Amino acid sequence: MKVASFFCGAGGLDSGFHKSGFNIILSNDINKQACQTYSENYQSPIYCGNFKDIPYEDYNKADCIIGGPPCQGFSINGKMDINDPRNRLIKDYFLLIKDISPKIFIAENVPALLELDKWKTIKQELLEMMDDDYWLFKKVLHCTEFGIHQTRRRTLIIGFKKTEYPENIISIFESILNTFKIDKDVSLYNLLKDIGPVSKENPQDCLAKIVYCKNPVLRKDPYGGFLFNGQGRVSNPDRPARTIIASLGGGHTPIIDENEFFGDKTSFIKDYHQNLMEGGPVGTFIPDFLRRMTIREAKAVQSFPDDYIFTGSKSAIYRQIGNAVPPQLSLVIAQSIMELG
Repeated sequence: MKVASFFCGAGGLDSGFHKSGFNIILSNDINKQACQTYSENYQSPIYCGNFKDIPYEDYNKADCIIGGPPCQGFSINGKMDINDPRNRLIKDYFLLIKDISPKIFIAENVPALLELDKWKTIKQELLEMMDDDYWLFKKVLHCTEFGIHQTRRRTLIIGFKKTEYPENIISIFESILNTFKIDKDVSLYNLLKDIGPVSKENPQDCLAKIVYCKNPVLRKDPYGGFLFNGQGRVSNPDRPARTIIASLGGGHTPIIDENEFFGDKTSFIKDYHQNLMEGGPVGTFIPDFLRRMTIREAKAVQSFPDDYIFTGSKSAIYRQIGNAVPPQLSLVIAQSIMELG
């Protein structure tokens, strides 16, 4: 099956389709650093620039169109501005799909697109554009259910052309997809234990300072709330990582307590949280065993293989990782489609 990929970024969504044997005839993104990263990892052609400028004949024979249009305008991690110009791109993407009329299309985005009433009008418009020609699978997937060590949730809309697939294709596809769900220890410790503490092989890439909040926001959970500036929360080794976001590389980069993960297992954050809950003072000294999540660790959380090559500045690499579809989720989607025959 021939695949054309739009808004491919560093290649997270494409990854599973490459591994599953699909023929990716064209990929596209507007970000030069992401395109360079893509070229380092795949041999398929990539067009770097506005997808509207790609010659039609380069992708009009695709059997499957995949893409994750920019989601910052819809995301609860952003400003959720209904007038964000990036919101227009998902409609442009659906118009492109309608023009090509492939057998299958995939649109990946944030959960808010399906779940929040604020985006109800946009969601209905998109679905109505495709409803006459496609059977539509639309669901929010939980990454942890597929063995990914992250609480990431993603909207997945897949269209199966009515002239190519039977009416029950959605239930068939979902049944296949569910076979890939696994019961696995997806705690962050279980993922990072083999990487180990900061070292030559796992360098400290993010140098954003860790600073105590003067007015901390407390929750019952020591790992909740906001105890440090920049919303960089301390990671709980016994749970999956919080959703990796595009603004990694600065103060939003998760904090790792090396003692708790790799040392004597004592938890600084639990002790500090208890101190605050009992009315104790805000801290003044940051212990040296608290540090930011490294690029290698962020790659692992997103399920990129350790040998996946990223290019650009450190901040650009963090951003590419945060923007990506987890390759493990992509593999599950691609293999489920492959099993349809």
